[in-house]
Amino acid sequence: MNGRSLSIPADLPGTPTIVFIAYKREQQPNINAGVEKLELHETGGPAWVELPVAGLGAVLFRSFVDNGMRSGITSPEMRARTITIYSRRSAFNRALGIPGRGEIYVALVDPDGTVHALIAGDVTEAKVEQLRAACH
Repeated sequence: MNGRSLSIPADLPGTPTIVFIAYKREQQPNINAGVEKLELHETGGPAWVELPVAGLGAVLFRSFVDNGMRSGITSPEMRARTITIYSRRSAFNRALGIPGRGEIYVALVDPDGTVHALIAGDVTEAKVEQLRAACH
């Protein structure tokens, strides 16, 4: 969201990075709840990012999509954590083994592409424990 192009997973900020994946605007509250449940903050703490997957068709409207998202994300730190994916959703999902777009996913990913955990749906206490276990 800060206008930089990044290469995923190589440019992920941590080893590992907590990655929230969403496909629809209405999934943002689920992401926010997951961030809260994992006690993540705008600065400091574990590395984490949000990957809204806009799809290849959205490339034609990229500036509109990016400007709309920027207007909703006023914090420079949060903008830096938001990396919009303009790619075929099916190819993106296939690469990660994600079956659909109906719910959010939380992944624990290294910059070399190693996926330590991929968890579907809202973040629960049991899923927090799964992520913690995958870190060790």
